Amino acid sequence: MRISDTAYPIEKDWRKWVIFDGALDRVVAVFLQRLAAYSRDILKRPIHFIAGFRTYDMQLKLWNNYKYNGGPYANYPGNSWHEFSCACDVHGPSSNWGEIMRDYILPPGKQTMNKYGIYITCWAGAQVREWWHLMPMEIMSYTGTKSTFLTDDVVNGEDEMKLNDNGPDVLSWQNALVKVGKWALVDGVPTPKPNSNPIRTSDPPRKPTPTHSRSPSVCRRTES
Repeated sequence: MRISDTAYPIEKDWRKWVIFDGALDRVVAVFLQRLAAYSRDILKRPIHFIAGFRTYDMQLKLWNNYKYNGGPYANYPGNSWHEFSCACDVHGPSSNWGEIMRDYILPPGKQTMNKYGIYITCWAGAQVREWWHLMPMEIMSYTGTKSTFLTDDVVNGEDEMKLNDNGPDVLSWQNALVKVGKWALVDGVPTPKPNSNPIRTSDPPRKPTPTHSRSPSVCRRTES
């Protein structure tokens, strides 16, 4: 596990304190619990987020808006921590953002939220100002690639993929599993793991085969 579940305070019932306003909450579960503890103890009210997990296509749309339309800064798709379930963007009007702003003027390591395993990635003296962008403390010292940051960390909602889901969400999910060696096929269609010998639904059902005991009056049917 890359993100510790014992090093900082957590609130397991995080949904009482962390609210996603139209955003995807497929974020590392322990990080959500840290955010909840911070909201409970420091903000004294739920914290709202306008962004959590993003698919590649969602990030591409934001980057195009930044690059060609003068929109807010956005990382090139494939390079945002949002795409790897490790970042949340505060929805200012719905949260106690005044307290967060007091942390924003301090460098990481001296922010109140650091005691809860959270930090604001870019403070007032940085080139990119993003007071709303919160991430786990473990990322501060991480020097590897973003795609290999998480190991066996549990991501909220990762077990909620339904068989009729399809599209970008499934592709992002499959790509993430490929990178950790737990998947072999990226096609946008949720199926059993390719090497798990799934049942072939095209095979016709086999009829029960009757077997007779020594007594002609008794006939047993075996289930197949």
